[in-house]
Amino acid sequence: MTTAYNSDNSGSQITDLASGNKSTPLIHGSGHVNPIGALDPGLVYDIGPDDYVTFLCSVGYSENIEIFVRDVVFNADSAVIKRGGVVKHKRVVRNVGSSKDAVYSVKVNSPPSVKINVSPSKLVFTEKNQVASYEVTFTSVGASLMTVFGSIEWTDGSHRVRSPVAVRWHNDLVASM
Repeated sequence: MTTAYNSDNSGSQITDLASGNKSTPLIHGSGHVNPIGALDPGLVYDIGPDDYVTFLCSVGYSENIEIFVRDVVFNADSAVIKRGGVVKHKRVVRNVGSSKDAVYSVKVNSPPSVKINVSPSKLVFTEKNQVASYEVTFTSVGASLMTVFGSIEWTDGSHRVRSPVAVRWHNDLVASM
């Protein structure tokens, strides 16, 4: 996911084959799989059983999952933000890059109507497989009538680790990453 790209072989944005329009993360997710990049992704988001349960519930299997899971299930990567409000997400990444000493700097591409802040702005690793956490703060700064997209990218100079962000407005703002 984090090494995927969202441009085609001519450098243009991926096209939705069904409509012929420019594709969005709602259509292509994180983008095209980059198998070479996936061999050395730099950072990864670890996943466990709870993450799989959350995913299955988010795609409509909530009632079926209740048979196997006794706890309340919710989508931890989505949140509702009231207009003018703020919501925070904590994310944890693991350094699996080729260098044990790595410093990743963040680049935030905030979509219109939402300010995204990431803290800290640098992740410093001194060991392979070391974990680090960061907090993403979403702040509503206006309203849009459509779904808007952005991204959070971490780079150490040789790896580019990208997570797409989608924001959809209803009466409140729904942000997911």
